Amino acid sequence: MAVSPAASPAAADSAEKLYSDITTVFPDLIADFNNKWTAWAHTWFPNERPNEKPNSTSVSPRSSSASDRCLVPEFKQLTALGPKIIPLVVYKLASEPQNFLGVQLYNGLEKDKNYLVNPADLANYKVLQRQANLIVGMNYDRNKLVQARIEAWKAHCMRSHVQSSSAMYTECQEYNELLELDGSIISHLMVAYSRDQTCFWFELLHEIVHGFGKKTGLRTIDFKQQYAAWNSWFQEMEHDKAPRWPQVYPQLRLIGSFKLVAYVEFLPLRFPSSHE
Repeated sequence: MAVSPAASPAAADSAEKLYSDITTVFPDLIADFNNKWTAWAHTWFPNERPNEKPNSTSVSPRSSSASDRCLVPEFKQLTALGPKIIPLVVYKLASEPQNFLGVQLYNGLEKDKNYLVNPADLANYKVLQRQANLIVGMNYDRNKLVQARIEAWKAHCMRSHVQSSSAMYTECQEYNELLELDGSIISHLMVAYSRDQTCFWFELLHEIVHGFGKKTGLRTIDFKQQYAAWNSWFQEMEHDKAPRWPQVYPQLRLIGSFKLVAYVEFLPLRFPSSHE
């Protein structure tokens, strides 16, 4: 049976760098993830803690099935965070060999078959440590691809900065090439968003989370307010609590240039009460 080699040092370094970038800007997400990861890992091997009182949610000491590690509430608390934690899971797989059961979490979150080990590849699929090594390597390739596409879209936006229509920024090949990478790149986008809050990252995130074609529909926009909303969701909320705006208008209209936009507060409709 062929043995999958360990992930390359470059792949491990790539996972660590992305994790570090996320940690620097979004420490609350990292703290929440690590707390939930530790709680889940604590359920894996109850036989290794014979002096502890058994946890009612721990895996049965008699179970040798990796899939049983997905049946505890602690696993569900992690999956509720959604694909934004995929790079964090990859880092766990890259940094510590004993985290191989994290493959089960990764496989539960990742939807792109290009970044999953094929179940038909029995030599590697049946051994979680081999899967882990391959996953780290595949995500190294993805990290490079995402960064290249982010830079391409940013360059397009800079070339179009005098345009007043949002379509110039969100209906282009560069935008669509990022969109097709789907939810697994949410963390990559949020790191880039933190460094440039005057671009249409919020539209990209809105479509990725809520479905292709589902842009915000906002006519006027406060870029600072948008970043605050997405930052709060990214760090503090579960996946299904993402900001959502109704698709009412086909596109935004900006006032002024791309970089010197006039910020207009988007306020909810207010209806007069019967006493007014």
